[in-house]
Amino acid sequence: MSAGLEFPLKENPAAKDMSRLFAQGRRYPPTLLIEGAEGSGKSELARYLGAALLCRGEENRPCGQCSACRKLQKNIHPDFQVFESEKKAARSFHVGLVRALRASAYIRPNESRVAVFLLEDCETMTDEAQNALLKILEEPPGAAVFLLTCKNRSMLLETVRSRVASLSLEIPGAAACLEVLRERFPEAEPEKLKEAAQCSGGSIGAAVRILDGREKGGEGIRAAAAGLLVKIAEADDYGALLLMRPWEKDRQGLAALLEQLYSLVCGFSLEGGYSGGGAGLSRRRLFRLAAIIEDARDALAFNAGGLILTAGLCARCIEAVESA
Repeated sequence: MSAGLEFPLKENPAAKDMSRLFAQGRRYPPTLLIEGAEGSGKSELARYLGAALLCRGEENRPCGQCSACRKLQKNIHPDFQVFESEKKAARSFHVGLVRALRASAYIRPNESRVAVFLLEDCETMTDEAQNALLKILEEPPGAAVFLLTCKNRSMLLETVRSRVASLSLEIPGAAACLEVLRERFPEAEPEKLKEAAQCSGGSIGAAVRILDGREKGGEGIRAAAAGLLVKIAEADDYGALLLMRPWEKDRQGLAALLEQLYSLVCGFSLEGGYSGGGAGLSRRRLFRLAAIIEDARDALAFNAGGLILTAGLCARCIEAVESA
C-alpha cells in the first residue's frame, strides 16, 4: 500500500458509505465485488477497505499509525493476501489460485479477528476457477472477507454475481484526481499536479505514474488509453488533446497508445457498448472509432507527424461521437 491509507475516492458517495461500514466493523458484506475501468481506483479502494478491517486504531480507521497499518503499508500483513493472475490476460486466472485461496481461507487469522483476501482482475478467471470460487462464496468461513475487483461484472458467471455485493466505480475525473494528487504529493509543483490530472484523463493511477515518470510504461499506456476513451465519450476534444500531448514527439509511445486504444474500442464493441465517461458509446459508434484509430495507426506507420496526427485523431473521434 505504497500510496498510503488515505481514502482514495472521496467524491463517490457509494464508496464512502461502504468504507464507513468496513471501518465500523459491522454489517459489511462478507464478499464485495468492486467493478470499474482501469484507473477508476477499484484496487486502491479494495486495499483501503481491507485496511479498515485490520486496523487496530480506536477511531478514524484505518489510522495509518498502528502496527497493522504499518504492516499493510509495507505489504507484510499476514492476514491480508492478494491473489491475481501473473499476466492479467483473458482467462489467465486459473483454478489453482482459487484452490490455494480456499485452503488459506479456512485457516484462523494470525493477528486479526478476520483475514482479508483480495482477488484482482476477476474478469480473467476461467469458468473452472469461478465455479471453484463459488463453493466458498456459498458458505464463506466466518473469519474471512473476500474483496474482488473486475473491469465489468457482466464478464463473471451469473452464479458468482448473485452471491456478492457489488460496487461500481467510474474514473474520478480531473478535478477529483487533482484533489487526491495534492494530498499524496504535497511538495509537488501545482502545475505538474494539474497537468498529470489532465493528461491521465482523471485516472488516479495513471496520474501517479505520470508524476513518477512511468507514464510511458505498459500500465501507463493502458491507463492513458482508458482515460482517452473517457474523453472521447464525453466529446471533450481539449481534454483528449491534453492527454495525448506526452506522446506527440514519441512515435513508439504513440504507436503503443493507439494500439491499446484500438484494443479497448474493439473489446467494448464486442461487448455491445461502452458505458464509461459522461456518456455511453453504442456499438455503431465504437465501430466508427475503431476505423478512425486504424487509419491513424496506418498514418503513423507512414511517418505522419505526431502533432498533426493526434489533433486529427481527436477531431475525427469527437465528430464520430457527436454525429447521429
